[in-house]
Amino acid sequence: MNGCGTSDGQRRMRRGRARWAWPTLVLGLIALSGALLPASAFAEGGKTIATAPPVVYGQQEFGNTATGQEYPGKGCGLLGIGKYYDEFWIVNATAGDVLTINWSGANGTTLRLYPAGTTDYTVFGETNSPAAEQELNPNGSSQLIYTVPVSGVMPLEFAVCDELSGEPPGPYNFTATAQHGLSVNLPPRSYINTNSVINGSAALSSAPAPSGMAFTLTATWPKGSASYTATSVGGGLSFQLALPEETVGQTVTLALSRPADSEYVAPKTVEIQTKVARPKPELAPPAPVTHHHKPLQCHKGYKKRRVRGKARCMRVGHHHHHRHHRR
Repeated sequence: MNGCGTSDGQRRMRRGRARWAWPTLVLGLIALSGALLPASAFAEGGKTIATAPPVVYGQQEFGNTATGQEYPGKGCGLLGIGKYYDEFWIVNATAGDVLTINWSGANGTTLRLYPAGTTDYTVFGETNSPAAEQELNPNGSSQLIYTVPVSGVMPLEFAVCDELSGEPPGPYNFTATAQHGLSVNLPPRSYINTNSVINGSAALSSAPAPSGMAFTLTATWPKGSASYTATSVGGGLSFQLALPEETVGQTVTLALSRPADSEYVAPKTVEIQTKVARPKPELAPPAPVTHHHKPLQCHKGYKKRRVRGKARCMRVGHHHHHRHHRR
């Protein structure tokens, strides 16, 4: 034992503990950083449609066909001796939605979107074909755009056939977004006034458009144009026109539209043509009814007298005698 009271064995033990402390700390930091990463970074596609995870719109998803399902007996490629690997995801889609899938992956990866209702029992059936199919561009990235015809759950498959691609299966990633379909309607009119109120409507595939959405009505005539804005209320639209006098007697084109945004597609613009009439005159309030009485005029030989509060014409010299008979 030295003068400090610490043996050589104790010093060796401390040095051993220090050597083990650094690897333990590094492993702990790695585990902590993994816990702080977004959940999507560890997401994987399912080996079957039944076990496929749902796609989160707007979130980047990751997968790897090498860890997906392998079909040694499926046979693929020109000679049918290739191995087929794939992973599945499921997309909850609404009729009228426009799906956009931006994706990239290992060479030879193919993306397939199957119709709503496709299951593990029907996915590879002869009568079941993908609703959309796409291969990677030469730069390793692609974009699939698809308009959904029917609401439902659509399987999304990432697959590799090693014989066709000459490449082994590998990683891929994608981001899916959905814009809701929107339509507008503008009933025809034979004529309008410069100060008319024009009513229209807007709707999703199976419901009125949400309240508060802004739409534009554009009026165009040979020498000018004007635009008006209205917000939807339960799917209804009401535009107050203020056309200039120069449009009177002319044919005007009315166009109802709305630009696309991150949540809704731009509806197809609806147009109608109509003629402009004179402004509607403002109705004045009805005048009060007054009764005018002509003064009583008596003929010759008659004089005006008041009987029981009313003017009467009485013959001059004519008197009424009321006799009272007593019994």
